[in-house]
Amino acid sequence: MLLLSGIALLIPAIFHSIAGEGLEIHEQTMSLLIAIVLMVTYLLSILFALKTHSHLYKGSSGEAAHGDREGVWSKPRSLIVLIVAAAVVGLMSEMLVASVEVAAEALGMTEVFIGVILVAIIGNAAKHSTAVLMAMRNKVDLSLNIAVGSSLQIALFVAPLLVFLSF
Repeated sequence: MLLLSGIALLIPAIFHSIAGEGLEIHEQTMSLLIAIVLMVTYLLSILFALKTHSHLYKGSSGEAAHGDREGVWSKPRSLIVLIVAAAVVGLMSEMLVASVEVAAEALGMTEVFIGVILVAIIGNAAKHSTAVLMAMRNKVDLSLNIAVGSSLQIALFVAPLLVFLSF
């Protein structure tokens, strides 16, 4: 999937550099078709992981192996926690952007640098630290899944979503 997404994201850029001017409508159509293929691939990968081959992604240690359901939450409780967590993350993101804007302005950084580089690095710090922590605990599979899964979500979901929104 990473190879597919890498090639798919490069095709419009290569087409643009080779074709030049006058073929914008073909470039937009091609971008839309590629975004559809990437989004369908993402949805099918979710179906694969959650339904058809979920046994491949289940852990075999801890409570699940012994049938203990003490740590299992109900659906309403899970949804409430998810909604509250999303609201808190949104609030924290606003606070992060506000503090980064002040610091970047004082250091003379451009808005593009802040948005594309700085916020992306800061926003992914927790994910990167978790991947490193799992690797240090000799859970390399989990560490690689965190890194690869993140890249796949961006390439197969976020990039096509941005193409759809641009239309």
